Amino acid sequence: MKSIRLFSLLVFLLLVLSVTAQQRSVIHGRCIDLRKQPIQGVNVYSTDSLLLSVSDKNGRFTVNKVKVGDTLCLSHVTYEYTRFVIEQEDFAKKEVPMMLLENAYGLMEVEIVGSAPVIAYRNRVNSVIDYEINDMGFYMIAYRQDGNCSLLHTTMNFDTLSVLPIRRKFQRLYKDVYNQIHLIGNDSTYQIGHRQYRGQYMNMELFYGMQRDEFYALMGNNVLANDKVFVVTDYGDNGQEIYYNYYEIDSHKGYFMEYVSDNGGLDLAENFRKFGGMGGSLFLKAIYDPVFETHDTIFLFNFEADKVVYFNHEAQRLGWSWITFHRERTWDNKWQMRKEWKKLVLLDEVQSRFYAVFEEEGVMILKRIDLKTGKADEVAKLTGFPFVTNPQVHDGVLYFLYSKEDNHAKQLYRMRINQDS
Repeated sequence: MKSIRLFSLLVFLLLVLSVTAQQRSVIHGRCIDLRKQPIQGVNVYSTDSLLLSVSDKNGRFTVNKVKVGDTLCLSHVTYEYTRFVIEQEDFAKKEVPMMLLENAYGLMEVEIVGSAPVIAYRNRVNSVIDYEINDMGFYMIAYRQDGNCSLLHTTMNFDTLSVLPIRRKFQRLYKDVYNQIHLIGNDSTYQIGHRQYRGQYMNMELFYGMQRDEFYALMGNNVLANDKVFVVTDYGDNGQEIYYNYYEIDSHKGYFMEYVSDNGGLDLAENFRKFGGMGGSLFLKAIYDPVFETHDTIFLFNFEADKVVYFNHEAQRLGWSWITFHRERTWDNKWQMRKEWKKLVLLDEVQSRFYAVFEEEGVMILKRIDLKTGKADEVAKLTGFPFVTNPQVHDGVLYFLYSKEDNHAKQLYRMRINQDS
C-alpha cells in the first residue's frame, strides 16, 4: 500500500514539474509605446531571424518554448529595433510589458510629404519583388535581411500582420476578379488565405495549389465579376480583336456584350497569313481595352474606337462617350496614338478615379482621366525615378517599385497624388 502511495506521489510530482516547466517555457508579452499605448504588428523574432509571433491589435503576443537568457528581437516599421532578454521572473508575470521607442528615421520614410516619393516599407527587407493590394491590406514578396524569401502581409499603414517563408521560385503576385491574391511560381500557384479564430486574425496560409498552366487557363480570360455577372474575353486574329461576353451568376446563361477590333491590325494579320505564315503572332501585339467596375457601373475602354462604353451592374449597355487623351494630331491633321502612352489605365477603387500612365525618356507621368471631356490632366511625374514598375493607385496614393542604379534591389515607394489639378 505504501509503495502504491509513493508511486502515486511521484507521478503527481512529475506532473506538477512538467506543467511548471511548460508554464515557464511560455512568455505572454505586450508591446507598448512611451504613452503605454499598444502597438499592433510588431514582429517578434529569435536571434537567428526565425519569426516567433506578431503582436495583435492590443499589442499582445505569445511565444512558446523559450528559457531564461533567450533574446526576443522586436521589429516594427515605425519603431526602433529592440532586444528583450528573458529573465526568470518574466515567467511568473501574467503579461510582460515591452516598450518600443519611435524611430524618427522610420517615421520619415513612411510619411507622405507633399508629392515626394518615399519608401513605403523597409522593415528588415532588402528587396521587394512584387506586391498587390486588396481590402485586406498589402501583400509583398520580399527578400529579408537574413537572405530568406518571404511573403509579407501588412495593414494599409504597413504594420506587419504576418510573414510566411516561401521558396525563391515564387516571383509574382496575381489579383483575380474576386479580389483574391494568388502566389505565382515557375510551375505552380497558390491562393493566399487567412486563418481566423473567433473572428480574430491568426495567420496567413496558402491554399488550393495547382499547376501554373492550369491556373492561367482557368483565370486568364476573366476580366470582371460581381454578384450578378461574370465577364470574360476571347481574343482572335493574333490579338487584334476581342469578343466580350458575360454570364449570369444565377442562370449561368452566356450573352454577347461588346466587340472591339483594330482594323489596321486585322489587315496586317491578314497580310501575314497570305505572305508571312505565322509571323503575325510574333510581330503583332494584342490590343489593350480594359474593363473596370465602380459604383455599380461597368466601364469598357475601347481605345481602338476612342470611346468608353458604359454598362450597368448586370452588363446591360447604357451608352458611351469619347476619349482623346491617348491620341495626338499629326502634321497632316490626322489622329495617331501617342508614343508616350503606355497603354495602361489604373483605377483607384477607393476614390473611383481613373488614371492613365505615360512615359517620357523613362520617366513615368500619371494623368487623371476626365470621362466628361475625354481628356487627362497630369497629377504626378516621377522625375528622378526612371523606369519604375508595377504602378498602382489606392486611396489617392501612387505606389510603385523602383531600383536605384547603384543597387539592383527594388523597394516599394509611395507618393501622394496631386488632387487639386
